[in-house]
Amino acid sequence: FLWLNRGANFVNVGSAFKDCDCGRFLVYECGDELYSIAPELHYPRRPELQHASGPNLVVVSHTLAAYILATRSSPGMPVQQIFEDLGILQQPDEKFFQTVMLNTPH
Repeated sequence: FLWLNRGANFVNVGSAFKDCDCGRFLVYECGDELYSIAPELHYPRRPELQHASGPNLVVVSHTLAAYILATRSSPGMPVQQIFEDLGILQQPDEKFFQTVMLNTPH
């Protein structure tokens, strides 16, 4: 299947947060309670980006992987901004590729 669809990306994009003022704070979970670490840190932080989440299992094309590697340290590029924003989260793997898919030509 993957060979027949080579060059394609398989990234399940779940909920997208179009309105960045979603009220989500940086928190940690202990048991069934959530505790705010820093109420001043909201996620998502960049209103110009569409944020999404989904499963952490993805299949990406060589083209997308090369694009991510080439632009992850380039200031102002969407991949760099997403990478920087997700650095405050504990599970960026469930958001990174989904958000990249919404904000890049891939």
